[in-house]
Amino acid sequence: MQPLLNVVGRRTPWLGRLGDGSRLKLVMNNSLAVTAEGIAEAVALSTALNLDPGVFLDALAETPLGPRTRWPRGAPSSRFATPQKTPDSRSKPPRIKA
Repeated sequence: MQPLLNVVGRRTPWLGRLGDGSRLKLVMNNSLAVTAEGIAEAVALSTALNLDPGVFLDALAETPLGPRTRWPRGAPSSRFATPQKTPDSRSKPPRIKA
């Protein structure tokens, strides 16, 4: 089993108790989500302060967090898409089939 896992990932921790891997995955995903949310908030703040988000992302790349994050390059509009359509407040709510 270990040779197969070595192909799939860089490192496979063996934690011992049944279910510990799932618990670790939950904790890791939570920490990644919080990090992504914090960076998104900082990008929004930089935009609100009329600072190019690319400048922030470039500065972030020089910190210890930088190598662990990969950000697309290009115009801010291509990195941070806005929805093309907004819901019509007069439209009926969607029907849920039972």
